[in-house]
Amino acid sequence: MGWGDGRRRPGAERAEHDLGAAAAVGAAQLPAVGAIFWIHVSIGDDHGVGYGGAFGLGCLLVGAPLVLPVMGLFHAVVHTMPAAALARSVARCTRGPEWVWHLVCAAALALVWAAVAAALWDWPLTVTAGWLTALVALPVLGMAYVRRRARTGRTWGLPHRRVDHVVRAGQLAGV
Repeated sequence: MGWGDGRRRPGAERAEHDLGAAAAVGAAQLPAVGAIFWIHVSIGDDHGVGYGGAFGLGCLLVGAPLVLPVMGLFHAVVHTMPAAALARSVARCTRGPEWVWHLVCAAALALVWAAVAAALWDWPLTVTAGWLTALVALPVLGMAYVRRRARTGRTWGLPHRRVDHVVRAGQLAGV
């Protein structure tokens, strides 16, 4: 995304690094969320049907490395990055570190998404907002960590410009 003469937009590289970090951390945390969901469904299953037993687990192990990067990137684009843009504008007008405002703005955005889910699917507002806030906390802190490491000159060890590295982050998470 240049201006036609080879120059880049100011802040474009930072946005690419932020998106890459948020997508990688979001994809890496999703296996734990899936395990929690699986346990919750298994505990509430009175008839022993579950989600396919060994066949379901096999499909999960084959399909997860393909789906996790897309879900991590989707979560970063829909929730983490809009909260980052809002946090940058709030941090310019107020005091305090930007990552704290990012957490606050992400929680506010989680409340908006929870209200949408409550209106569309009758999900409980407070529980959904709590889960969405918990899901965005690690990507926000991962973005702050990557920014701090970039300022000191030390790299995080994950190139942030290519989405295929999100797959590697999912594989490192044990998927």
